[in-house]
Amino acid sequence: MELAGGVLGTLAGGRIGDRVGLVRTVQLGNALLVPSIVGVLACNDKYAALPVIALTGLVTNIPFAVLVKLGQDYLPSRPGTAAGVTLGLAVSAGGLFMPVLGLVAQHHGPRGAFLVLALIPVLAIALSTVLREPRSAP
Repeated sequence: MELAGGVLGTLAGGRIGDRVGLVRTVQLGNALLVPSIVGVLACNDKYAALPVIALTGLVTNIPFAVLVKLGQDYLPSRPGTAAGVTLGLAVSAGGLFMPVLGLVAQHHGPRGAFLVLALIPVLAIALSTVLREPRSAP
């Protein structure tokens, strides 16, 4: 379910980015992620959780492609390098953080890990406030 939501989120992110701007789309996707993860935590029924998980997959992926495009716009002379660095840093940071989430889950269970995951978008929102829309090409 999350994968299907992820595909829709990637497509929706591009459409939203075209309408409201790249930076606003990143901020919107991260802002929607907090209540989405809290919704997963609130579900006690495995069948009711399925649409919430699909929604979480959708909002998780809204800023994904937009961040790659934003990186390419910030570094227009090297779009391949910008895309590689954007994706590489995201995957590397996620991989480095996994042992921390594992420790949290070991000591506090899956709910504790999800609570930590709900806090990460708050940090992403704060960091995205310093982003500026890239200048248009002449």
